[in-house]
Amino acid sequence: MYRQPRDSFEARIYTAEYRIYGNVYLVQAGGMADLLNTENRTHIPVTGALVYTAGLEHPPRPGDLKADTPFMAVNKSDLSWMVGGRPSVPKGNLALFERKRVALLFEGYILVGELDIHKNARLSDQLAVLKTFQTLSGAVLYRMPAQQPIVDVPPEQQFDFVTVNLSKPDTVIEAPPPASNLYLTLLG
Repeated sequence: MYRQPRDSFEARIYTAEYRIYGNVYLVQAGGMADLLNTENRTHIPVTGALVYTAGLEHPPRPGDLKADTPFMAVNKSDLSWMVGGRPSVPKGNLALFERKRVALLFEGYILVGELDIHKNARLSDQLAVLKTFQTLSGAVLYRMPAQQPIVDVPPEQQFDFVTVNLSKPDTVIEAPPPASNLYLTLLG
C-alpha cells in the first residue's frame, strides 16, 4: 500500500518486446522520471494493463493484443520509453539548465525532442552523469523504414513529453534546431 496519496495516469510503455497500456501512479508532486529513478524500486506497477506485441502504431490493432491483466509490474530496465504521467523537472536552480535538442536512435525509429541539461555543458558529459530516466519535451516520433532517405521521413506521432530510458537508444545525437516543418532534415 502506498504511504502517500497518488494520482492515476493513463500510460503507454514501450519495451523491445511489448507495448503496455494501463494506469500508473505518481506522488502528487512528482514526475514520471522521478518515480522511475527511485533506486529501491526495480519495477513500476501498472493496473488495468493491456499487453500488445511490439510496435509503434497507436492505437494498436486488436489482433496485436496478447494479454490483459488487472495488475502487472514492469521491470524498469526493460522500459525503453513511455507516454503518460507528468513530466519531471530538473532538481535545483532552474536557471542553471537549458533545453538541448537531441535525437534518440532506436532500432527502426527515432525520438527527437528537448532534454534539460546544465548550461554550457557538453551533451556527452551530461549523459555520463544524468539519471537513467529523463523527460524528453516536445517529442516527435519518426519511423525509419529501410531504403528511405532520412529527409523524406514524415512524423509518426507528436507528444508534449515522453519519459525515456537513456540506456536504451543505440545513439544519442545532438540535433540542430527544428526546421519550419516536422520532416527530418539531417535530424533537425
